[in-house]
Amino acid sequence: MKRIAGSLKLELAQYREVAGFAQLDSNLDEETSNLLKRGSQLTKLLNQDLYQPVAVELQITLLYGAVNNYLMELADEELANYQQHLFEFLLTSKIFNPHLQILRNNNLAKQYSELFFENLYAFYPFFKS
Repeated sequence: MKRIAGSLKLELAQYREVAGFAQLDSNLDEETSNLLKRGSQLTKLLNQDLYQPVAVELQITLLYGAVNNYLMELADEELANYQQHLFEFLLTSKIFNPHLQILRNNNLAKQYSELFFENLYAFYPFFKS
């Protein structure tokens, strides 16, 4: 989680800073528009239903995709549906479910962590909800 949280904090801080200025100016360049979209997506992905917390291991996989731009093509309205399909897939997958179990039990060695993120890196471009 630390690996993802570092860049997540930075991106959300940039988003909050730019969002205030974006309200004043309607002509935004592409980079600023992308920053605003990413910040909006990250904020929505961090929201959870009341009394229904998302497991940390599922949060890690979802935020990994968001931080690494795999979710940029999704509209904000599609995020909840995508999140649900992603979680269902991960929990029923014979490849990823063992990874989630190890994350859940906090038996995550550094080399295993790298293997997990390498698998996510290979997985995300092919997963479409």
